[in-house]
Amino acid sequence: MVWIGTLLALALATADAPAAPPPQEVEVCALKIEASGTLAAGQQPQVAGELREVRKLMPTAWTYAVYRFLGEECRKLILGAQATFALPDPYLLRIRREEGGQKVRLQYSLMKGGEAIVEMGAGLPNRGSTWVGGPSTGSGTLYVLLSARW
Repeated sequence: MVWIGTLLALALATADAPAAPPPQEVEVCALKIEASGTLAAGQQPQVAGELREVRKLMPTAWTYAVYRFLGEECRKLILGAQATFALPDPYLLRIRREEGGQKVRLQYSLMKGGEAIVEMGAGLPNRGSTWVGGPSTGSGTLYVLLSARW
């Protein structure tokens, strides 16, 4: 069994989320991050420039010493559609969009070698986000910030 360091699923909602349900097609993005090192008392983490805006959303959640930006992928998803996002080997992230009322409902699986090691779901408002993470990349810990917007 693979040890999953930390599993964190935290939804960040925006105050201006629309009351209308999402349209048929929404954009789902996966921002990939590798975190490593222990943050010493009084030390500020080293955060890649591409992640500084993300850090402003959750300033107290950055407890590792170094955060590297591994890339971002976006896909358009309609109801019932599935997308696969490449992660550092041997991981993949599969996301399926389901009916969600006023929010975009995403079912996601963190895959290792064809086997789901984490399966979760989230209902996201427009411009909402959730963190997925925990497995080791060999040189750090993998985190993915999933977001949906329409």
